[in-house]
Amino acid sequence: DKGEIAAYAILGFIGLTFITVFMSGLIKSCKKGIAPQFLLYFILAFVCPPLSVKLLKDEIEDLKEQRRILEKQNGRKDESPWYKEIITCF
Repeated sequence: DKGEIAAYAILGFIGLTFITVFMSGLIKSCKKGIAPQFLLYFILAFVCPPLSVKLLKDEIEDLKEQRRILEKQNGRKDESPWYKEIITCF
C-alpha cells in the first residue's frame, strides 16, 4: 500500500543521506576543499535533479579551466583527465 511505499522511500532517503555524509567525510581529506560542494550537489540531486546536473557541469568546467591555466603557467600539457582531480581525493 501507499504507506509502505512512503516508508521505504523515507528509509532510502535517510540511507542515501548517511552514505553521502560518510563520503563527504572521505572527500574532506582532499586538499581542494570541494567536499561541501559535492555534498550540496548530492542533496540537490534529490531536491532538483536538473539544477544539480547544471551545477555539476559548471564545476567540471571550472576544473577544466583551472587545468588550462596551469598548463599555460607550466608550459606543458597535463595528460591526466579532469576527473582524476576528483578521484585523487580518495
